[in-house]
Amino acid sequence: MCTVVVLFRPGHATPVMLAANRDEMLARAWDPPGAYWPEQPGVVAGRDRSGGGTWMGMNRAGVVAAVLNRQGSLGPAPGKRSRGELPLLALRCGSAAEAAQAITRLDAGAWRSFNMVLADREGAIFVRGLGHGHAVAEALPAGLHMVTSRDPNSAHSPRVARHLPRLREAAAAAPDADGWAAWHAIIADREGAAGEQMNVVPRGGFGTVCSSLVALRADGGASWLFAAGAPHDAAFEAVALGRKIYRGRRGARGGVWSLLPGPVRCVAKQIRFYHEEEGRKAEIAEKARMALRVGGGHGRAWVGCCVAAGARGGSGWDQWLHLRNLLVDAGGEGVADLGHGQA
Repeated sequence: MCTVVVLFRPGHATPVMLAANRDEMLARAWDPPGAYWPEQPGVVAGRDRSGGGTWMGMNRAGVVAAVLNRQGSLGPAPGKRSRGELPLLALRCGSAAEAAQAITRLDAGAWRSFNMVLADREGAIFVRGLGHGHAVAEALPAGLHMVTSRDPNSAHSPRVARHLPRLREAAAAAPDADGWAAWHAIIADREGAAGEQMNVVPRGGFGTVCSSLVALRADGGASWLFAAGAPHDAAFEAVALGRKIYRGRRGARGGVWSLLPGPVRCVAKQIRFYHEEEGRKAEIAEKARMALRVGGGHGRAWVGCCVAAGARGGSGWDQWLHLRNLLVDAGGEGVADLGHGQA
């Protein structure tokens, strides 16, 4: 049973802070956060070597995605996909809201039941997947929230009952990105009964294997401290997030644009030239479909960025939404995977 703690403070210089402990079988191999997915440049996440996915990651847009098992669903199951795919799917998107929409469009029956926490500097969203139908998303209000294998702040969780009041008291002290001492003491706590422990003492080959502290700043910056072991013992070290987090300023011609692969960028430029002309919807849609084909999954994730980045002023965002609608109308392959790609 993993734990994610979210503090959302609208208007604060660091509006969103997260603390997360990963509880897992000790023998299950994993790698600390890194850029392991070349098809998703800018994504930094821990890697589960067994399933190939991740439990938590961040992208260049400053979106954080974490997945947790729901109660009674530990481990894989025949015929079910790895839940470690879900954060990677979410991290194709340019905002937490877009990521929530993408996840809730999926068939939740393809995975065992899961909880997800999606966040960016605008706030945090909880996603509940029950193993059938579609997952449901709900925005977390301002304040501190604790997610385990149940719904947020569940009174039925012994861990929540023990630690949520302590965390809220610590949050009232308004920690910043460089002052995690109060939070660290709580997430490293091994006291209490087995179901209460925030930092699970190993038993039966299962326990807390790593920990994260993440801060998302209002200016678009971010920091991630990671402990590659139980947090009472392992040191927290800064994760290399690569290039500066992209702030999503509309109309910018640098930033994301310069990071696109050549073929997708080339097609995007052609799309831009059609923006100024009326009555050419078919050509626009065809160019977009070409970008999807050329870029594969990478193109799906970034075509919105390159369209918006190639347009002038605020019109890029409107044109992107229009282009997305065209693709939906045309039944474009991979539309469900497209991200807004703010620029």
